[in-house]
Amino acid sequence: MPENNYVKVTAIGGVEEIGRNCYVMECGQDIIVIDAGIMFPRQDMFGIDLVIPDFSYLVQNKHKVKALIITHGHEDHIGAVSWFLKEIEVPVYAPRFAVALINKRLEEKNKKHTYRLIEIKPRSVIKAGCFHIEFIPVNHSIPDCMSLAITTPVGNILHTGDFKIDLTPEGGKPADLARFAYWGEKGVQLMLSDSTNSGVEGFTPSEQTLLHDMDNIVSSASGRLIFATFASNISRIQQIINLAEKYDRRIALSGRSMVDNIDIACRLGLIKVNKKIFIDIEKVKSLEPHKLLLITTGTQGEPMSSLMFMATDRHKHIRINETDTIILSSSIIPGNEMSIGKVVNKIVSKGAAVINDSRSDVHVSGHAAKEEQKILLHLVKPKYFIPIHGEPIHLRMHADTAKSMGIPAENIFILSNGSSAEFTSKKARMVSEKIPIRPIFIDGKGVGESYADIVHERSRLSDNGMIALICCVNNQKLEQTRIISRGFTDFTASENLKKNIIRIAEEQYSQHGQNRGIFIQSTIKKLKRYFLKELYKMPIIDIEVINYSGKE
Repeated sequence: MPENNYVKVTAIGGVEEIGRNCYVMECGQDIIVIDAGIMFPRQDMFGIDLVIPDFSYLVQNKHKVKALIITHGHEDHIGAVSWFLKEIEVPVYAPRFAVALINKRLEEKNKKHTYRLIEIKPRSVIKAGCFHIEFIPVNHSIPDCMSLAITTPVGNILHTGDFKIDLTPEGGKPADLARFAYWGEKGVQLMLSDSTNSGVEGFTPSEQTLLHDMDNIVSSASGRLIFATFASNISRIQQIINLAEKYDRRIALSGRSMVDNIDIACRLGLIKVNKKIFIDIEKVKSLEPHKLLLITTGTQGEPMSSLMFMATDRHKHIRINETDTIILSSSIIPGNEMSIGKVVNKIVSKGAAVINDSRSDVHVSGHAAKEEQKILLHLVKPKYFIPIHGEPIHLRMHADTAKSMGIPAENIFILSNGSSAEFTSKKARMVSEKIPIRPIFIDGKGVGESYADIVHERSRLSDNGMIALICCVNNQKLEQTRIISRGFTDFTASENLKKNIIRIAEEQYSQHGQNRGIFIQSTIKKLKRYFLKELYKMPIIDIEVINYSGKE
């Protein structure tokens, strides 16, 4: 196909997973990138801080990249912007709240870096190469969320971003459904749509539905109230602030992101509040418990979050007790079940009450349920469809919904990370060749795919431990073998095991002592077989040879 006669859509991240959203649209010599998000590590990613998209393909084609387009300010959509800009300097177009959040993070990471961060407004249009992008406001669990209507040489493409249809949002306007209908009448070749809640029947409730239960909780509490919620959920925070004002409670904030985001939201006019209601966290002990309401981070049981510090008595200013009520005003992100259970159990063990969305209406999702997905499919009437933003089960269920709305199965493309689909004005196809995509791990200040090997080693250490042999050699004779074990087994209770390890080392040295490399490898091989047979374990094995003569 002539390169200007088709658009290629590639998922760099955001499918096969919740998080790491990054999508690429390519036409001729022009590329636009939609979102650059992080994924928080799964529990089997030991010690890893974050996972970011693999930008290698974009770096190889950086001369084509015209813009980075941001749909909204959640970390799974903006968290990797700083790493993206280190590699590719292009204009970044983002809505108001996302601009403020990105600016904050870029200043923290690299104050000397120059970048072009451009604020866009609802229904505004920008040009990036051969792409024209209109921004359509939608509802979500963060202010200033946008869908994208993208005009291309082969037809119109609609990317929903994260969305729900909320006709009574807190402090905002309903989604601009009229604009979706406009583009549907104009003709949409391809639609990419949020699949997170594709398995949820009906409609996602409005944010306003929470007010009744939350009011009852605040009005009936006789002690301190601790609300844990996402720091980006400004509409939820506004409701909590309103209740604190109504029942004459001062508000203390805990958690860096909570403090920063509320400060930004107040400056932008997204939160309406008399700032005198706030009290520094250092001064909360001066208030009677029934006069205090805390808003904190830590809804996912993050080890270093404020709520976890409170639950484990490590917080400088807050000690949870039996008179407290803790409200978890959030959903469980898949993979965080154990962490959340841990923090809840620690709080309950202190006698405090815990309220979550299984007991009261204290949280609603920011993602569209099945009927809302159908409404958008009906309004937009796309010829082709790609479900995005979800694990394989979410994508498959969303594809089924699209089929139920009349889109032929052959016109629906389910992507995996690194796969692409090409679209012309008349037809579409999956691209057989995938872009090599590897998870890029952030481990402290370290960045790279090589950390996959380190994570694997950490997993083995967690499951099997490690053992080190220090082989002391004098005049070509193995005189002593010292054993160091960590997380493997208790040698004080198994003298026979220790003797057998030393015996194996001595036997291998007698055969291969002249060649240190062969000795080490053959000993490791023999020990692996022995440990697997006798203990059903495969520890990490390290062998060091020390020569008394000073020669190694």
